Amino acid sequence: MKLLTTLFFLTFTMVNTAFAQIQLKEKLSKKANQEIDKFLFGNKNKNQSDDTNTNTDDEVLDTYEPSDSSDPLGGYRRESVNYGTMSPSEVVGFRDLINFLPDELGDYRIAEKPEGSTTRYGEYRYSFGSKSYSKGDEELKASIFDYAQTASLLGLYANQYEHESTDGVMRSIEVNGNPGWYSANYDSNETNLALVVNGRFLITISGNGLEEATLKRYTAGMDLDQLPEAPPAPEEED
Repeated sequence: MKLLTTLFFLTFTMVNTAFAQIQLKEKLSKKANQEIDKFLFGNKNKNQSDDTNTNTDDEVLDTYEPSDSSDPLGGYRRESVNYGTMSPSEVVGFRDLINFLPDELGDYRIAEKPEGSTTRYGEYRYSFGSKSYSKGDEELKASIFDYAQTASLLGLYANQYEHESTDGVMRSIEVNGNPGWYSANYDSNETNLALVVNGRFLITISGNGLEEATLKRYTAGMDLDQLPEAPPAPEEED
C-alpha cells in the first residue's frame, strides 16, 4: 500500500511539473509572438487588452539608457561587436544587438537614440535592439530580435509563402541563404523585409516605398554570418 501511495505521489508530481512546463512554454510563445508582432506591425491599439503586462514572471533585466539627453542619439556611439563573446546557449545582450546594426543603411543615417532591452520570462530570455534612420524627410527602421524559438514561430512565413490582395503583398524571400519574407502595404506604401538568421535571430527593416531589392541589399550588407548559431536541440530520451 505504501508503495502504491509513493508511486501515485511521484506520478502526480511529474504530471504537474510537466503541465507547468507546458504552460510556461505556451506563455513564453505568446509573449514572444506579441513582441514579434510589435516589430513587424507596430504597437497594438492602446484600447486592446494585454494580460502580459500584469504577469510577474516577465522581467525586463536591462534597457538602453541614454548618457546625454541633449544629444539626438542620447550619447550613443557605435562600438565593434565581439562576436567571440556571443554564446549559443545565451541570448545576445541588447547592447551587442544595437551595435550589430550599422549606423548607415544606404543613404540613410541613424537619427535617434537606439532602443533595446533584455527580458527574462521564467527560465527563458529574449533580447532586442533597434535603430531609426532618416534621409531628408524619409525614415527607416531596423531591428534585431534574439529568441531561440524564432524559427518555429515564423516558419510558415519564411517557407514558400505568398499572399497578395487589394491591400498588399507578402511573399517568402531569401538573403544569403537566410529565409524570410517581404511585404508591402498598398494603402500606406509601407514596405518591410524580415529575415530569420540561424534559427534564432529575427532582423527587420521597414520603410516607405522601398523596393524589395533595396531592402535585400541593406540586410545583405550586415555581418549575418557572424551571428551565433542557435543552441542544439535537447536530445530526446528513449
